[in-house]
Parts: sequence; structure tokens; C-alpha cells
Amino acid sequence: MVLATVAHCQTSKMDRLPFANLQVIPERLNLRKASFFDPDNFRDQRPANAHPGGAWDPELTEREWSHVELLVRRYGEDRETTVRAAQAEVARQHQAYLAALCQHTPPEQAA
Repeated sequence: MVLATVAHCQTSKMDRLPFANLQVIPERLNLRKASFFDPDNFRDQRPANAHPGGAWDPELTEREWSHVELLVRRYGEDRETTVRAAQAEVARQHQAYLAALCQHTPPEQAA
């Protein structure tokens, strides 16, 4: 099945290559893609779970705490309300992820 899929790939420059969908990535794109990894502050680089250290861990990251402090200092927002709002947003993202995951689950695996 894989060979049939590969055999149907056609390109103008790479006619002789068996894997026509593979192309050379410019070095600048490759460097930019892998040059920044900070899972402590970016939830999208964490494992997809709600456990401590996961993408939907209710504990705010250092970066999120700095946003909370900015809102409190500069705009006079209430700290507790802002923290609860940030945690509620993380919970909404978690629920949206789970809902999307359930939509793509084959029926034989859902049971």
C-alpha cells in the first residue's frame, strides 16, 4: 500500500526519487523550527494531559504569572480573578481538545 502511494507521487524536478514528497528544507527554516524549546513556559510544547507538567496543568506557568502581574500592576485587575480566568481558559482548551479527540475516534475504539 505504501509503495502504491509513493508510485503515484509526481514532481517535475525529482522524477527519479522514490519519495517525491520529500524536499530539501532551507537551512534558515530548519534552524527556526528547532531553535526554541521551553516547555516550562509554553504549554503547546508539553505532553497533552492535565497532570502536573502537562499542557493543561491548572498551575500557571512563569510566563502566565508575569502576565497576571502585569494586569494587576498596570491595569488594576484583581489577582485572584485574573488567575481564575487564566485557569478557566486552560480548562476550556482541555475540553475542546478532548471533544475534538472524541470526534476522530473510530467507533470500534470508542466502545
